[in-house]
Amino acid sequence: MVVEKQDKPYDNGVKRLLALCAQDFLDWLAPGAIFTGKRSETYQSLTIEADILHEGVWYDNNELFLVEIQSTPDGNIEQRLLEYSVLAHRYHKRFVNVYVIFLRDGGTTLKPPLVRKRADGRDGLVFHYDVIIMRNIAAQDLLERAPRGVWPLIPFAAGGSQPEVVDTVLTRFTSAPDEITRELLSLTALFASLAFTDPQDRQWLERRLAMLEDILSEAPLYKSLIARGKEEGLEKGREEGLEEGREKERERQLHSSREMLLTLFGKRFPNLSPKAQEILLTINNPDVLQNLILNVAVAQNEKEAEQYLLEVSQQNS
Repeated sequence: MVVEKQDKPYDNGVKRLLALCAQDFLDWLAPGAIFTGKRSETYQSLTIEADILHEGVWYDNNELFLVEIQSTPDGNIEQRLLEYSVLAHRYHKRFVNVYVIFLRDGGTTLKPPLVRKRADGRDGLVFHYDVIIMRNIAAQDLLERAPRGVWPLIPFAAGGSQPEVVDTVLTRFTSAPDEITRELLSLTALFASLAFTDPQDRQWLERRLAMLEDILSEAPLYKSLIARGKEEGLEKGREEGLEEGREKERERQLHSSREMLLTLFGKRFPNLSPKAQEILLTINNPDVLQNLILNVAVAQNEKEAEQYLLEVSQQNS
């Protein structure tokens, strides 16, 4: 059995962005390719899952485009991409174009293609894939040349983790506040909160998003992003203290996260509110609640949200 990487707090945000802006990412990664549909990234009984797998027409051929986004180095990334590619080709009978995007660290040691030699020195396997390292791409270059669906990742680009740069992205999105744009605003806030390292920058982001309340009122994700940004800022700035103080802070986090989740369920999936209230009281891990906030915020329907709720309930039992 091949085991997929563990979930990160922003995995669902990444997948949502790639699903929302499929054509934009194809325009960026494979100019000329035309998006025709989304394929399943899960292959039968194997628990191996890529971030996104799109189908498109490129140079008159029906091909697949597999995109994996990494936030940290992964010494096994080439092997995983190779396995994803082989499984996708076997399952869908299409050539697979593979891309890996590094948001923060990693990627510098990769030198595609991956070549494995036979004992006699000849190439036994050659696997081509593309590496995109966000921190090596100027934020201004993305603003000028990349499609708007790529803009939420600008905080990870060179010079992108600056309030003035993020403000430019937010301002561009607010010029056309349709449903998709509201989600892109929320996703930009998510990635900015993860990219910002200065607590003052996080506070600026909170104030800036408060100014967009009317536009973002239909996108509940952004509230959870502000809360997450606050918590990360507190964690970075918090010095070691008495156990009593740490326990009080933990209780505050639990209370805040539970309240946010109940509000989120009440607004998006009110039928699940009674069940959510019962289950949330049994969860005493702030990280589990924070991850659940993001999952529920990007859930596509009530069934999906209920599944996330049941999963955390089973983990806690």
